[in-house]
Amino acid sequence: MPYWIIAILTLSLALGSAFTPSLARAAAAPVITDVRIAAVGPDSVRITWRTDILSMTKVWYSTVSPLAMDDDTPMAYLPAFVTYHNIEINDLEPSTTYYFHVVSASDNDTQTISDQFSFTTKPPGPPDVTAPVISQVGTGSIKTKLAHIVWKTDEPAGSKVWYSTTSPLAMDVGDPVVYSAKLIKNHDTILYNLAPGTTYYYHVASWDKAGNFTLSDEHSFTTIPLPPLPRPAISTIRLKYTRPTEARITWQTDEPALSRVWYDTHNRIWDNGNTPELAYGSAYVTSHDVTITDLEPNTTYYYQVVSATPDDSQSMSREFSFTTKPLPPPDVISPELINVAPTNVKATTAHVTWKTNEPASGKLWYSTTSPLAMNDGDPMTYASAHTLNHDLFIRALQPDTTYYFHVFSYDPAGNGVMSPQMTFKTLPVVPAVDTTPPNITTLVSQAGTAMALIGWNTNEPATSRVWYGTATPLDPDVTTPSVSSSVLVTDHQLQLTDLLPNTTYYFIAESIDASGNITESNESFFTTEP
Repeated sequence: MPYWIIAILTLSLALGSAFTPSLARAAAAPVITDVRIAAVGPDSVRITWRTDILSMTKVWYSTVSPLAMDDDTPMAYLPAFVTYHNIEINDLEPSTTYYFHVVSASDNDTQTISDQFSFTTKPPGPPDVTAPVISQVGTGSIKTKLAHIVWKTDEPAGSKVWYSTTSPLAMDVGDPVVYSAKLIKNHDTILYNLAPGTTYYYHVASWDKAGNFTLSDEHSFTTIPLPPLPRPAISTIRLKYTRPTEARITWQTDEPALSRVWYDTHNRIWDNGNTPELAYGSAYVTSHDVTITDLEPNTTYYYQVVSATPDDSQSMSREFSFTTKPLPPPDVISPELINVAPTNVKATTAHVTWKTNEPASGKLWYSTTSPLAMNDGDPMTYASAHTLNHDLFIRALQPDTTYYFHVFSYDPAGNGVMSPQMTFKTLPVVPAVDTTPPNITTLVSQAGTAMALIGWNTNEPATSRVWYGTATPLDPDVTTPSVSSSVLVTDHQLQLTDLLPNTTYYFIAESIDASGNITESNESFFTTEP
């Protein structure tokens, strides 16, 4: 017979005045009523009560009376704020009297503690030594990659299925197993990731609450085979370009499919058990574009393109080849600095502009002392983008002050050049007249493969700068690439160069009017063409 006895005890009838709460109530504290012992078993009890306002649920309990309600006293707790409280306490001793207080606290931390109550747990019943009886073992729905295994037991029991493609089953760590600890009578266990058109052998097992275990005979089922699938048609395979360490290959398919290129440095790339290298794209597309990287310069490669549909039907092309370009001779010549000059010098800001005869980065050291130390003690700003036209903007300068500076430029090969020490003097502070920054409107972008044009308008003449990068959110500072023009205009247009193809760039436009008022646009983005 079951050990739980549902005993809804109305306090006034079953326990009389012992269940009349004596409330230690503060202002706005919940009112506790209708405390009940809803169910008592050998090792558990369920206690319920009501409150007039939303409050949390807590029960202090012990075999010692009176209760101390301190760290040495057990406590059960539910944090949800409710008016009907229902809590179960487990792991109790059989045939034992317990004393308890119920406690409810509102969301303003005011709480009410009930009088002390008691209950006695039931004695333990005779041990259960009878295993569940398994019947009606079979299969429900069977698909290509899954199957339902069903059976019944004469008492609530757990579910386990061992299965394999070999018979007899070993039922050890080598065989897959699916199980559920939920105790039920009607069992339905799903086996996933099966092979289509394959015979599987299985045992089912069940165990009751007392741990009595039973195992069925071996049974079998066969999954439904896959129907034959059409393969994607590959066409228009083209080698778009080769470079010393990469090559780009494109092709078309008549249906969406994955993009894969297998390649190696010898022909018949699959001969003699060889596994070639793989480059791939993870999207299902009809226009395929794969760039192979980390190649050796001046080397012939052989390749085949493969496209696979979502249902794993795939097609492979015949073998093609390409030869990577040789490495160019090393660059050992430093850039030339042209027309280094301070421009648009204000009271607290200045631009330093120059040109180089080849794409190069820009760096500017500046200080109010001479000669420049060019170390951590001197301010520095730089732009890492390799460009021909350089414009570095200096902020937070002292008015009416002479500054000394050097500019540096480094080409992609690391060859660098430094200018002689030069000077400029900031303007004295004049009474502020214009404190309103320009208003940026009509921000547009137009991207090509390796360049982009950024345009916008301002409501007053202002400088032009575009901060850009491949990471978002963009944080304009000295480490962020930018292009700029110090010419004051209302129709702004700047060109970004040396961009990576097929790449998303984020950018912010900045304009500074003649009074030094700065405004920045919201972050926008564009994607270069492949």
